[in-house]
Formats: sequence, C-alpha cells, structure tokens
Amino acid sequence: MKKSLIIICFIAVMITGCNLNNNPTSKVEELLGKYQGLDKEITYDYTSLTNDSSLSKELIEKYEDVIKKQYRNMTYEVKEETIDGNTATITTEIEVINYKKVLEESKESNHETIIKELNHTKNKTTYTIDFTVTKTKKGKWIIDPITEEQKLKLLGIY
Repeated sequence: MKKSLIIICFIAVMITGCNLNNNPTSKVEELLGKYQGLDKEITYDYTSLTNDSSLSKELIEKYEDVIKKQYRNMTYEVKEETIDGNTATITTEIEVINYKKVLEESKESNHETIIKELNHTKNKTTYTIDFTVTKTKKGKWIIDPITEEQKLKLLGIY
C-alpha cells in the first residue's frame, strides 16, 4: 500500500512539474537562459557585426567570442505576459553591452582593432523585446521564430 501511494505521489509531482514549465513566460525565460548559457542551439552570426562574410577563420572565432561575451553578460526581466487564446506576448526588458555605439563611433576598418574596441567597452543599453508564443493543438507553448529586430537587440546593435 505504501509503495502504491509513493508511486502515485511521484506521478502527480511529475505531471504538475511538467505543466509548470509549459507556460509562455517560462518558455521565454528558457530561451533567454539558453542565450546566457551559450546553449548549442544558439548560433553566433558574426556577419551582423561585420557585414563581411569573407573573414578568416581566426577572425570569425574572435567575433564569435565577442558575441558569446554579449550573451553571457545579458540580463533580462519579464515585464508582462499577455495571453489571448492560443497566442501570448511576453514583454521583456534586456540589458546588453552597447556594441552599436562602438560600431558607430569606430573610425577603424581593421577587424582586429574593432574586436578590441568591442571587447573593451563596458557601456550597456536596454531594449524592450516582445516575444510571441503560440499554443499548439497539443497544448504546448512554443516561441515564434525570432525576428531580425530581436536578434539585433540581443546582439546589442539595434
């Protein structure tokens, strides 16, 4: 009897735990956590910083390191969750290193120097990002594809 009760309790906890992670806000927090944790699903598009796709492998790796630094240091706060049927909008505020300012003010065309400037800046900026999340027919919330504007904000170059 005790064994049956333990098994039932375990199943109930598993079901409840799974449902707690299936809401729009938790999905956005999970995504942003993947950025901060440099999850293997997150890509590092250096061409957004350089407008140059013909760089050496070494320079590409250096730009990717700059992007990784950005994502690791990003902070965020969920401001609002708005659910309308099977769609939701999660308004977040992120704080990132202001790479846009560095790129705009740099008088350099040398990639090595630009990378050094990006690595040395400590200026931060704040962006608001509205993530949209959709509920599937099976009841699972899924984040809609990230837009180009959202990518640029996450990179700190919007």
